[in-house]
Formats: sequence, C-alpha cells, structure tokens
Amino acid sequence: MKNIVIDIHAHFIPRLLYERFDANSTKFPGVKLLRDEKGKRLQFPGGEPTRPILPKLSDTAEAGGSTASATSCRRGKASPGAATTTTACGRS
Repeated sequence: MKNIVIDIHAHFIPRLLYERFDANSTKFPGVKLLRDEKGKRLQFPGGEPTRPILPKLSDTAEAGGSTASATSCRRGKASPGAATTTTACGRS
C-alpha cells in the first residue's frame, strides 16, 4: 500500500482545546502539548516538536469570532484532477 501524506492544519485554535487536552491527555498516548520558552508546541510519537503555535491563532478578536456563524467556508479541489478537497474559511 502506498503511503499517503495528509496536510491538516488550522487557522483558529480555541483556548479550550488546550484545557481539554490537559484533562484528557491519557486518551492520546505519546502526544505532548509542550509549554516552554518557545511557546505552546505539539509533539507526536516519533516526531520532533512542531513550530510554536502562534498566540493569535487563539485570539477570537483576530480570528473573527469563535462561532461557525462568524466564518464562511467553501470547498474545492486541491488541484485539477485531485481526489482530495480543500476547505477555505474566512470572515463573513
């Protein structure tokens, strides 16, 4: 079977995510939420820590609100002929 790489990323990370991860971290063995001089970073099993998570990604004023109604989303193909789709969201 061919290995497939899927790029998943977020443009908004609610602060509640960090609290819920802390409370339920045993459900995600090997995943670490690091808090150090570089900021908040994630580390997944077998990998190096990610780049620091930008604080603005958790700022609801910067993100345009914390509810789905604050954004409009559209889906499209990643590239012509691609089997995968992308979702783009922005302020409405």
